[in-house]
Amino acid sequence: MAISTTAGTANKNYHVVRDDYANMLDITGLITKSTGRQFDVFALPEFVPELIRRCRKEDLLFPLLDFLVGSVDNISAMEFKRYDNSDYQTARDASAWGKPDPSLEDTVNGILKFMHRKGIISVAPRELTDPVPVV
Repeated sequence: MAISTTAGTANKNYHVVRDDYANMLDITGLITKSTGRQFDVFALPEFVPELIRRCRKEDLLFPLLDFLVGSVDNISAMEFKRYDNSDYQTARDASAWGKPDPSLEDTVNGILKFMHRKGIISVAPRELTDPVPVV
C-alpha cells in the first residue's frame, strides 16, 4: 500500500520478493542452526516420491499433496527463475512507510516461533542471542 501512494509509481509492475536470493538449503541451514534439527536433502525428482511415502492424512501438508505431485514439472521449470525487484526496492525506499527486508534469519526464526507456539513443531528456536551448541 505504501508504494501505491508514492509519486511516480503508477502503471508499473513490482516483483515483491526478497532483496537477496535464498534457497531451501539456506533456509534449512538456518533451521538447523536455530533448532539443532538436521535435514535429509533430496533433489526435486526424489522429493515428491519421498513426500508421498511420508505424508499421512493427519499431516498439515496432506491437503497440498495432490497439488505438489501435479506441479513438480512446473516447480522444476521455476527452479532457476529469478525476479528483478529493483523497481519495488526503489519505490519502497522512496516511501515514508517503506521498510527494508528483515534478515533471512529473522524471517525463519519468526516462522519457527509461530510454528512452535501453534504446536506444529516441538523444538523451540533459540533466541538469536543464545549460544549455538556444537553438533
